[in-house]
Formats: sequence, C-alpha cells, structure tokens
Amino acid sequence: MKALLIAEKPSLMNTIKEFYNKHKNDFDIDITFMAQAGHLVGLKAPKEIDPVYEKWSMSQIPIKVPYVYKVNPGKNNLLSDIRKEVKTGGYDFIINAGDPDQEGELLIRLVLEYIGNKLPVKRFWSNDLTEGAVVQALHNLKNDSQYDGLYYAALTRQHEDYDFGMNLTEAISLKSNTLYKLGRVKAGIIRILVDRELAIENFKPHTDYKKAFIYNDNLEFVCNDEVFSSIEDLRKGFTIPTSATVTDYKCERKQQKAPKLFKLSTIQTAAHSQYNFSGSRTLSTIQNLYEKKYVSYPRTDCEYISSATDVSSILRTVCKVIDLPEDLETREINDVMHDTTYANDKAIASEGHTGLIPTGQMPNLSSLTDDERKIYDLICRRFLAIFAVPKSYDSYKITAKANDDTYVFSGVNDIYAGFEIVLNPNYKKKEINVPNMKVNDVLSPIEFREKEIVAKPPARFNDGSIIKALDNPDDYKDENGKKVKYKLGTPATRATIIDDCATCGYFEKKKGQYFATDKAKLVIKNFGDLPIFNVTTSAEWETLLEKIRNNELDYNEVVDSMTKGLYESLDSIKNREVEKVANSDANTSSAIGTCPLCGGSIFENKKAYACSNWNKDPKCNFVIWKEFTGSKISKTDVKKLVEGKTIKKNLKSKAGKEWTQNIKYNASTNKIDFVK
Repeated sequence: MKALLIAEKPSLMNTIKEFYNKHKNDFDIDITFMAQAGHLVGLKAPKEIDPVYEKWSMSQIPIKVPYVYKVNPGKNNLLSDIRKEVKTGGYDFIINAGDPDQEGELLIRLVLEYIGNKLPVKRFWSNDLTEGAVVQALHNLKNDSQYDGLYYAALTRQHEDYDFGMNLTEAISLKSNTLYKLGRVKAGIIRILVDRELAIENFKPHTDYKKAFIYNDNLEFVCNDEVFSSIEDLRKGFTIPTSATVTDYKCERKQQKAPKLFKLSTIQTAAHSQYNFSGSRTLSTIQNLYEKKYVSYPRTDCEYISSATDVSSILRTVCKVIDLPEDLETREINDVMHDTTYANDKAIASEGHTGLIPTGQMPNLSSLTDDERKIYDLICRRFLAIFAVPKSYDSYKITAKANDDTYVFSGVNDIYAGFEIVLNPNYKKKEINVPNMKVNDVLSPIEFREKEIVAKPPARFNDGSIIKALDNPDDYKDENGKKVKYKLGTPATRATIIDDCATCGYFEKKKGQYFATDKAKLVIKNFGDLPIFNVTTSAEWETLLEKIRNNELDYNEVVDSMTKGLYESLDSIKNREVEKVANSDANTSSAIGTCPLCGGSIFENKKAYACSNWNKDPKCNFVIWKEFTGSKISKTDVKKLVEGKTIKKNLKSKAGKEWTQNIKYNASTNKIDFVK
C-alpha cells in the first residue's frame, strides 16, 4: 500500500516523517510526505466573482455570491506540486495530517476538494508529537469521513464569517460615512471595549466607611452590617468600643492544588503579567519553541495531559534545566495521572490538543533568545508544579461582638508552600500571628478605626486582561437554561484580531492600557443593538456549531438560519437614521486602486493607504505611508504608483536637506524605491 501524507505545515510533516522512518519496518504502508504552509486556498472577494461589486453601494446589499475558492497569493507553486503528486496515480490513499481540530480538518480538505482529489482519505490524528504518540497514530489511521462533523462546523464558521464580514463592513461603512472593517469577533471586541470605556467615564468616585478595630497589632476585624457615606454618619450616636468578645472561632487546615496546565490564553495572560508581553509576542515565541520541538502545540485551548504522555521522560529533561529546592515534596506520577484536574483524555479528544507542556527534547539553552528562555521557563514551571504537593494553609474566621455590632476577621497562614515555590522560587509565605483564643474570650485592648472603602472605576483592559475577557465572556444559557461554554475568537486568531482592532482605529494603547476611540463608541451608539455587537451572539453560534460537530444539525440548515439573521440586520441598517462621521478618514464608496500584491482594494486610512485584505488569511501587508521622506503622498500618487508608474516628489531628509527625486513602488519588497 502506498500513501501520500499531506501535513498542515512543514514542521509537522518533518516530525511525522522522522518517526515514521525510524520505525519504517513496523509499517505495511509506504508513505510519501508533503506539507502545506497554512491556508493554500481562500474565498474570492465578491468583486472577483461579479464586477458589479467593484464599487460599494447600499443598493447591492445584501451581497449574494457563491462560495468560490482561489489559490492564495504566493501559494501557487506549492498547490501545483500537491496536485501533480496526487494525480500521479501512484497512491492508494491520502493521509490528512492537518492539526487535530476542526480548522486543521478544513484546511487540508479544502485543498483536496480544490484539486479534485478522487482517492480515499485517511486521517492522522494525534494531540501529542512525541515519538510513541506519532507512531501509534500512524498505526491507527481512521477514515476521514469520521470527522465530517468537524469539517462542516469549520466550513459553516468560515462561510458565515465571510458573509457577515463583507456585508456588515460595507453596509455600516456606507451608512456611517467612514470605513468600519467588521466581523463577528471584531464586533464583540468593540462592544467589550466600549462598554468598559463608558463604565469608566460614567464612574462617580466616592468613599464609604465601615466600623473596624485592630487587635494584637495585626488582626483587623471589620463590621460588614452597615456602610456609611461619611465618618460623621458613622460616629453619630456611636460609642467607640474598648473591647470585644469572641462569639465564634474557626481555624481550618486547607489545601490548594497547583493550577491547571497552560493553554494559550492563560500563558498569554501570565506572560503579560510577568514580562509585559503582548499576546502576539507570546504566541510567536511559543511557535518558535514548538518549531524547535521544545514545547507542544501552541494554539491550544486545552489544559490537560494525555494518559499516553511520556511524563517520566519529560520530567527527566525538565528537571535538568529548572532548579528546584532539594526538600520539595512531590506527588507520585501515577497519582497525578489519575487526577482529572490535570489528566483528561475525554477533554483532549474534544479540544483536539493537549495542554501546553514541554517535550522530552533537551533544549540548547544557549541558543534560545531571552523571550524564548522566559516563556520556556513559564511552561516548564507550570508543568512541574502539578507534581508538587498542594499548598497547605490555615484559614481563620473569627467573629467578635463589640457593643451591639458584629465584627469579623478573616485571614490565612501558610503552613507549606508546596507548588508555589515551583511557580515562583521567590514566593513569600503568608504569615500572620493569631494568638490562641476561644469563644467568650475578651479581646482587649482594641484600637477602633474607620475603615475607608474607596470605590474604584473598572480597570482598563491591557494585553493580558483582554485575552482573558475573550476567553471568559459573560455567562450564556441556551433555551433549556443550560450554560453554554463559549469564547470570542480562537486561540490562534485572538491576538491578531486585537492588533487589527487597533489598526482599524477602534482603540488606542496608552502606557499599556486600552482606550476605546470615538470611532468605536459611535458604531456602538448607532448599531449596538444589532446581534453582531452582542457578545452572546458568539455563544449562539457556538451552540449551533457544536450540534454540527456532533452531527445533530445539517450544515445547510444552520447556514440558512444564520443568513436569515444577517438579512434582518441589513434591513435594519438600511432603514435607520444614524449619526454620521464628519470628515471621514476613509473613502468607503470606491477603492483608490487594486493591490499589486493580492488583487484586493486599496483604501485610505488616517496614516496610510492599505489593502482591504490586510485582515484576511493570508494577510496582505501592502502599505504606502502618507508621508515619505518629508513629502506627502496623495491618492493620485498612490494610483500611479500601484500602476507601476514613476512619479516625481520633492523630498526632505531629517537633516533638512531638500531635493527632487523620482520614486517608484517595488512590489517585490513592498517599499518605495528611488529611481535614478
């Protein structure tokens, strides 16, 4: 039997190929290996299907075009090579080695459909790229049709994001007189940012007061029965107590286990907290470590290890690169592997990947960048922490009566730090001096005080907290009252979409904090009632997609339902009066020209001229800045430059030197060149 394995990316292909060759004599399949490089095909823009959509017009909305695929820029040769190999007639079947999730299933299938493949397709599925797991997966290939639910769920998401994005972008932009690039996730992010901005703007600072007293110099007892708006109100008719009587005393010895393993969103949050890394910076760093085979798959939404994971091998490696206290108390490996807090094969099968963990590959630490060392250390420590014993501590709750008021003290006293010293070698134990006491003991002397409760506005989002918010939006329940677990965006796309929102002018970052712009506030004011701007819309989508994944709903049925909702929103947009943007920084009615890199449309924004496909996959990086070497670049200049013409501009250097220069746009470098 001969098979052609097509992997999602070269790194995955190389890993499978390495272990296949090592165990080749154990297989009865002769495998040839090829790899894609991400998405080879993508949906055509409406204007590429029908020229009527070349110019934007409210009269042509809703845009209705078939889903037609094209080869993505720069991928022609690769797709052609795959087509030729498939068509040689030398193979009995194809092996789909996309990533083990619905997007990986879609990515390979679209290429096979595009090239007209007629061969049977098997599926390579492994959440773990260690040698044993890869070999096992090759021995257990399944018919790709078993994953139809995943494929159609991914196809539904792709098609509906396409329909919603192009229609709402055009309709809302035309109605607003400025360019609003929108999609389901972007709209949700705008809503979250604007709601937080308005909450901060509408916040009224105030200070309240509670009765409290200090005993033994360090134990604060607080009366939570009443809150006062001023010290005068608090003291009105009040006699300051000089002693209190214990009415209840509780001290419980408790344990706290280590946190779950990292998934992408939680390590992005942790990396921002510790190192001020952005989500994109963290993801790219983990990707580098993954390419070097030092860590598992980066874009994971899972927090568990598999029962098939070679934990002993990983521990041997990691313990050589991470310094641990010699007296650290640890758990038995078998104990951890039976703890569903950390090991859960069912969850892994659902998510498609394991948690983010180190591999058994010994890293060359000297070859790692500073960023890679920091992120690798975070991943290793989180992994090691689950093998440390839980933290143990005493939890105190003491209730005392003074006059007629009830006061409560709460606090903890660390007994053994456990996993904490693995996560943070500089961890300081929480220690409080609680004297022995019992019910009816009199606490004296006590120092009465008015405890200030200063109200604080909601915290602004930053690179870490926005990822956390998208990973844990508001609770949503379906029609049966069952809570639906959902997220905004995927681990793979969130950081990029957040960056795109900044580029679109929906928020500004100042000293690391996010500020929603007037542009974002205006679109919510005008269109915030539309379902696309309701964060729970993603939950409703996720409910439907889950039913497709489980083969409970038909793809066409769901698409028809979503399309109906889209058309209702478009009718609403057309028929409403809105506050328009004056002096718009974007021409929404027509493009300036055609992008020389990908064929998209070139539009003007505040600082540059950019391609309409800047936020698509693959992303188009075309840009011509409005200022070039001290000279302004006009729309007319851009039209000539993208047509390959040479123009003459008066330039000025930073040193003040002025001269006249012929310039020309170079598509191969995406830069403007001087012409002699």
